Amino acid sequence: MNVRTVSIICPLFNEEKFIERCIQSILEQDYPQDKLEVLFIDGRSTDHTADIVRKYAKDYPFIKLLDNPVVLYECLEQYFVGITLHEYHDL
Repeated sequence: MNVRTVSIICPLFNEEKFIERCIQSILEQDYPQDKLEVLFIDGRSTDHTADIVRKYAKDYPFIKLLDNPVVLYECLEQYFVGITLHEYHDL
């Protein structure tokens, strides 16, 4: 079976209380980790959100922390569409 690479894109801002459970939920999935990329896009959080994501990114190379310098979720599409790391093919 041909398993496609899946991208999960999570915008973040001050999610310190919730981000670890989110990451754990993703890690508990049975999807092949070599076919998975998780992009956490942090809007310049002022809590420990980015630190928590960095901790997991060290152990799981498919987890990436990206900076959202404009902070607003509405701007994510403008700035981050096309940032995924794998090639897309026609379905």
